[in-house]
Amino acid sequence: NTDSKKINTQIEATSVGFKSLEFRLEPLKGERNTQNNTQLESIEVIDEKTNIGIVTSVMHPDIGALIKTIESNEQRSATILEPTAPETELAEIDLFILYQPTQEFAPVYRYINEFDRNTFTITGLKTDWRFLNRVQNSLERTNYLQTEEIFPVLNAGFGLFDVAKFSVVDFPPLEGSLGELIVTRSSENILEQRIKGVETNEPLLAVMYDDARREAFLFGENLWRWRVQSFRNDKNFDNFDELFSKLFLYLASSEKRERLTVDYELSNLGASSQRIIATYFDNTYAFDSKAELNVAIRNSDTGTSLNLPMELKNNFYETDISDLPSGTYSFTVSVSNENISKSGGFTISDFSLEQQFLRSDVEKLKRLADGTSGKLVYPDNVQIFIEDLMNNSQYIPIQKSVQNVVSLIDFKTILAIIISALTAEWFIRKYNGLI
Repeated sequence: NTDSKKINTQIEATSVGFKSLEFRLEPLKGERNTQNNTQLESIEVIDEKTNIGIVTSVMHPDIGALIKTIESNEQRSATILEPTAPETELAEIDLFILYQPTQEFAPVYRYINEFDRNTFTITGLKTDWRFLNRVQNSLERTNYLQTEEIFPVLNAGFGLFDVAKFSVVDFPPLEGSLGELIVTRSSENILEQRIKGVETNEPLLAVMYDDARREAFLFGENLWRWRVQSFRNDKNFDNFDELFSKLFLYLASSEKRERLTVDYELSNLGASSQRIIATYFDNTYAFDSKAELNVAIRNSDTGTSLNLPMELKNNFYETDISDLPSGTYSFTVSVSNENISKSGGFTISDFSLEQQFLRSDVEKLKRLADGTSGKLVYPDNVQIFIEDLMNNSQYIPIQKSVQNVVSLIDFKTILAIIISALTAEWFIRKYNGLI
C-alpha cells in the first residue's frame, strides 16, 4: 500500500515507570482533516529483560509460534534448550516452558524443584504422564491413551489478570489425550475444554500458584493453529500474543503473591470500553466475594476527583470508566476496613471515530438507505431532495384543534356566586315591590 508507511523508532528511557507519549504528524499541504494527526499512548518502562527458555526434545510448529509470541515484546527473549542442558545455561533462564516432557527432562526438573523456578508446561500426544506425575506435585493425571480434539472455552471468571479481550471465536481444536485429572494446588482456569460439543469444565489452560511458585499447564498441542486463526480473524496476531504475553508476565514474576491486584489499560481511546479490574483475596488467599472495594480517581489535568464503588463480576471486581472525559488520570483502589490499597494511572485520548476518516463510506450509507426504504442524497442534490419532501403526501402539514367543553356545574365557586346573586336580586325586587 503506497498510501501508508510503517515507521519503527526507538526511544531512550532515562527512568523506569509509566510514561505518556504523544505522537504528532505535521499536516500535509491542503490537508482537510488534521484532528486525527495526534495520538496519545502510555507505556511502562521496566529495568530488566526476561529470558524465557523453551525446553523440548521434539521439533514442532508450536515451538516457532511460542518464539514469535515471546519475542513480539522486545523486553523478552526466547532460548531453545535441550533437556540435557547444563545447569549454567539453566541458571540464565527466568521462566521455563516445558514442551511435552518425557524421561529426558529429569535433569531440568531437578533444577526447577531445587530452586523453585516458575514453569509453563505444554502437554501433548508425546508427553510421558507417568514421568510427569512423578516429578511434580501440582496435579496428577491418568492417561487413557486415547487422542481427542479439544476446543477452548473462555472462563469469564478468571481473575488473576484480565483476559476479557481474548476471543476464541473460530479457534480450531488442540490435540490431547483423555484422562482423569486431579489438581492438588490452588488453581484458576483461563480456558476450559469442550469435547464433541460438551463443555466438561475441565481445565485446558490453567494457572497454579502458591507463595513459592507459579505454574501454568496447557493440556494440548498444535497451539500454532490458534495463532494462525488469530491472524485470520483480525489480520494480526495481537489477540493470541497479548493473552500469552500476560501469562508470561505473570509466571515470570518472582514477587510474593499479593492479596489485592489491579489490572487496567495504560492508554485508552475515548470511543472504546474502559475499565479497572481488581482481585482481592482474604488471609488464606481465597477470593473474597464479600469485600467492598472502591476506586478514587483523580484527573491530573483539572484536579477533579471521583469516588466509585467496584462491582463484583464472577471472580473479580470491576469499575467502568468509559464515561470519563479525555485526560491523564491517577487512581487508588482500596478495600473497606482493610489497610490495603493499590495505585496506578492511565490516559484517555480525545478520540472521535468520525474524524479518523477523510470521506463518508458511501457503500455502507447506501445499504442503510436501502434497508430502511430511504434514499441516498449527495450534497449537490440537496435542493431536489427538499422539493421531494415538500411534494410528498406523507409530510403534508396537518392542523389540529382541540375543543374542551366543561359543564358550568363543574365550577362550584362560580356557580355559588351566580346563585347568591340571583337570590339577592329576588329579595331586593321583592322588598321594593317590583315583584
